[in-house]
Amino acid sequence: SLRPGIIPLRPLGLGELFDGAFGAIRTNPRVMVGLTTLVVAITVALGTLGQQALAGLFPQIFGTGLGEFFGEELSASEVEEMQSVMAPLVATMLLTPLMSLVVTPVMTGMLTVSVSRSVLGHRATTGEIWAATRPVVWRLIGFTLLLGLASSIVVALGIGLVVVVALPLASSAEGGLVTILVAILVVLGLVVLFTWFAVRTMLIAPCIVLEKLPMGTAIVRGWGLTRGGFWRLLGIYILAQIAVSIVGQILVVPIGFLVGLLGAFLPLDAAMTGVTMLSMLISYVVTITFLGSLIALLYIDVRMRREGLDVELAAAAARETP
Repeated sequence: SLRPGIIPLRPLGLGELFDGAFGAIRTNPRVMVGLTTLVVAITVALGTLGQQALAGLFPQIFGTGLGEFFGEELSASEVEEMQSVMAPLVATMLLTPLMSLVVTPVMTGMLTVSVSRSVLGHRATTGEIWAATRPVVWRLIGFTLLLGLASSIVVALGIGLVVVVALPLASSAEGGLVTILVAILVVLGLVVLFTWFAVRTMLIAPCIVLEKLPMGTAIVRGWGLTRGGFWRLLGIYILAQIAVSIVGQILVVPIGFLVGLLGAFLPLDAAMTGVTMLSMLISYVVTITFLGSLIALLYIDVRMRREGLDVELAAAAARETP
């Protein structure tokens, strides 16, 4: 079969999808890895600076005044230990919303453009990729905010269900058991619901980026593309998450050795914050790069299976061949 770029232009098997995701990274590492790392590193630095600013503004909670806040009985070593916990926690709390709501959707959109070019054997520049992504940036961010809002509402309803149904029974021994069982069932139900929802919305972002659709139209379009292919998409997504987790752990292991090295030269809270931020940097870069590539290829694969996109891509490749 015709293969002008990272994948053959026909419906793809599991191995070809994973190979194509790695191929996209190898084909354009400057964008896929370099740009992603740069953007994530800047964001991580902002989170760290924000934590330092809060420590200066509120030393009673985040900084040197922890002893006074919790009482004179705290020793210097106990205060240092609490600071080592609070500093990376606050930095993470500042970093996570920015990464989830802005950096991840925008970078995923840019990587989707890069992968689509690599399918035809092109190595797009950063400028070309940004020019293609810029018109839909706000749609990507808006879609991510909408997903976050929907998830928050569902979680709130689940908590409300436990509070309304189970907690009134908690005063008795049997009621306490019922409360625990209801809470477990609600958690399991939320896991199932979020998994189903994640798969059904997986291809909406590529629809926004590659088809330049308005958000509402893209939601309907992406939802429809996953219809009938749920279990296949779910299986591939789970395998991808496992692969990302393994790669991330392999890359993060050396950071453990940095704890002792940094601790010998820096305060404990600074060392722990540095290690936490470096771990998050690696985790986000690996996740965004690989999953972004894979989801873009899944979108192309689904369209080749259902809409004959492989024929269109082959025709486009033939027109560009001298």
